[in-house]
Amino acid sequence: PRDYAPVSQKGDDDKDAGPHSDFQGLVNIFCGHKILTTMLLVALPAGFYAHHTEMDPQYIFLFNFVAIVPLAWLIGKATEDVA
Repeated sequence: PRDYAPVSQKGDDDKDAGPHSDFQGLVNIFCGHKILTTMLLVALPAGFYAHHTEMDPQYIFLFNFVAIVPLAWLIGKATEDVA
């Protein structure tokens, strides 16, 4: 069997090496954007609460709409990191 030798790209600086584990990468994403994290952690449970307590539909929509904003950002960030 052959040994794998990664091809260096862009100089392979340590600053571009990335996190040491998946958990550290996840923590870096959420700690870097406190407003989006707060929106997600507040609006998502509020949307569930509004649905289960049968609030008016406009409140359910509002809470879920606000919760989608950080989720859309997270999907975009993940896509950008994979590419």
